[in-house]
Amino acid sequence: MTVTIRSLFKEAFKRQEDTLVYGLLDLLRRGVVHAEESENNIPFEAMDNEAIREMKKQNELGFVPVRVYATTVNRTLWLLIAAESRERAIQKACDLGEPP
Repeated sequence: MTVTIRSLFKEAFKRQEDTLVYGLLDLLRRGVVHAEESENNIPFEAMDNEAIREMKKQNELGFVPVRVYATTVNRTLWLLIAAESRERAIQKACDLGEPP
């Protein structure tokens, strides 16, 4: 089964693989590729890095930036928390009953 650019875009968007999503969006907007083409036809070298940087900077697709923070639960156990900010990570740890 051939994977189309549209299905690759959807999968990358779902996984928030921002560089791939913005790169495909750049190619689609400029008409370099079409959504129903096979992913094998993607000319990755034709992606405009400056356009991708600008789209990321403006967060055109509304990706939620998440960072992973770590805190110790005890001497041997670490807790990894994905959150938008350090403050949200501390709040999540407190909500779980663990000290930040």
